[in-house]
Amino acid sequence: MSTAQGIDYNDLFNRSLAKQVYGAEPYPKGMYYDDDQGFLITTEEDGIRYTQDLVRFSSDCFMLASSAIPAPLPAVARHRQLIGEEDWLHIQFRLGGDGHEVITGQEKFETSDRSCTITRYPANSEIDRVAYETESWRVACLWLKPKAFASLLNISSKDIPDNFKWLSDNQNSGVFHCALPLDANMALAVNDITSCTFHNGPRLTYMLAKFLELLSSAYQKMIELESNQESPPLKLSEKDFDRIKEAEKIITNDLENTISLAELAKQIGINRTKLILGFRYVYGTSVQAYWRDHRLVIARELLSETGLSVNETAYKVGYSEVSSFTRAFIRKFGIRPKDCKLISSKPNIANN
Repeated sequence: MSTAQGIDYNDLFNRSLAKQVYGAEPYPKGMYYDDDQGFLITTEEDGIRYTQDLVRFSSDCFMLASSAIPAPLPAVARHRQLIGEEDWLHIQFRLGGDGHEVITGQEKFETSDRSCTITRYPANSEIDRVAYETESWRVACLWLKPKAFASLLNISSKDIPDNFKWLSDNQNSGVFHCALPLDANMALAVNDITSCTFHNGPRLTYMLAKFLELLSSAYQKMIELESNQESPPLKLSEKDFDRIKEAEKIITNDLENTISLAELAKQIGINRTKLILGFRYVYGTSVQAYWRDHRLVIARELLSETGLSVNETAYKVGYSEVSSFTRAFIRKFGIRPKDCKLISSKPNIANN
């Protein structure tokens, strides 16, 4: 099946189709998953190293996780997806990479770097999905039918906030969409998923646990968003929201240099008070806490995936004193930075 004809994501668990889409055979049955559970693919094309992980948790719920340096394969970067006879929810956690999707030629949604997007696709719709060129691609997606949403979270459908009833309403067939900030804990879970080295049953259990963690985090963000909507801290215009999002990009793109709140507010063009209150309203935490957590997540990735020493990592993420970095790291993750160096000595999944 070519990408021009469209891909029914339910068919992605067909190993022969995986060869057509990714240009490589999945790892043998039983090495990472049994056939009915999923499969793992690693391949290279035009200098791009690509990993795709597919796991079926049940008939109503499955996951896709992919990573690539520097960008997804062409067949993945631009393709058409076909939705079957039932509505599906797509909960997408992007740690790296931007893109957009157009649903049945009608609605276009941006899928931004470091975001969580939740979309309900109506039955028999089509989605044109595009990923932009990027230096690093890391995405984890959870696919589930609306009837599975509440049961996975062990909640009653009646407890879901009114603005998000479409997540579990089986009668509500239509296009719905919301975007949430990707916080440090979500980013860490995405990184854990895309770097997992477990096999067979433990791997399946680990993936399910991580996706339930992501789903719970996303739902908690929705609850916070719902409670904040009725009492915003101050009047924020659409332009203010854009400026606050720009502030988030500034503090996450420049880890080595500390910027004061006054300087940050001046750079994005709003006053300091509006930045402080608006950032907490949009991201659920303070600017300083958000930046600290992001730096520590990046540090953990660097320690686990590169040859950088603890000292080099500390300086790279903006800590002038290694002792301060070590204390913050232990408070965040419960382990010492050098312990991540030991973890990184495990064999890489692509080399097995």
